[in-house]
Amino acid sequence: MKTRMAWLTVSFAALLLIGSCVVKKADEPSGGGEAAPAIAAEASLNRAVEASEGARIGKQGERTLPPTAKKHPMYVKDLLHTKLEAKAGTESVKLVFSVTNVSGRELELTFGSGMQYDFAVYDGRHDEVFRWALDKSFTQALIEKKLERNEAIEFEEEWNLADNSGAPVPDGDYTVRLIVRAAVDLPGGQLLAPGQLEAETDVTIKKEQS
Repeated sequence: MKTRMAWLTVSFAALLLIGSCVVKKADEPSGGGEAAPAIAAEASLNRAVEASEGARIGKQGERTLPPTAKKHPMYVKDLLHTKLEAKAGTESVKLVFSVTNVSGRELELTFGSGMQYDFAVYDGRHDEVFRWALDKSFTQALIEKKLERNEAIEFEEEWNLADNSGAPVPDGDYTVRLIVRAAVDLPGGQLLAPGQLEAETDVTIKKEQS
C-alpha cells in the first residue's frame, strides 16, 4: 500500500513538472515556427483597428466643430453723390459731372491711375455704341484727393456723336452711363456702398435743328 502511494506521488509530481515546462515554453518568445506569423498578424490587426477607430473619432470631431463664421463686408451709404448732366448739340454732347462729399466729414479719394473716370453711351436697344476710354492710355501713378464736407470735384468731357469705330451715330435717344474710378479710405474695414460713384442720364441726338 505504501509502495503504491509513493508511486502515485512521484507520478503526480512528474506530471506537474511536465505541465510547468509546457506552460513556460509557450510563454517564451519564439524566433520561428508557426507562432511568430500568428503573433505578427494579430499585432497588425490590432494596429489597423486602432487606426480605423482613430479615423472614425476624428471624423466625428470634424462634424461636431462649428462652421467658420464668414465676415460679411460692411457697406456704408450716403457718403458721396455723383451727378451727371448731358447737353446735346448738333456736333457733340457736352458732359458735366461731379462727385460731392455728403458724409458730413472729410473723405479721401484715391484714383489708381490717370483714368479717374469712364463713360459709355448706349442706344435704345441697350447696346453699347461708344466708350470713352476705349482708345486712350493713362498714367499708372496714384492720385489722391481730399474732399471736405460738402466739397465737390467736377469734370467735363465731350462725346463727338461717333461710335467706337468712328462712324457717326444716327439720330435718336441714347443713355450715358458714368463711373468715377475712385476708392474711399474708410475705417474698420468698411466699404463704400455700390452706386455712389455712378450716374446716368438720357440724351436725344438730333444733328439737324429745325
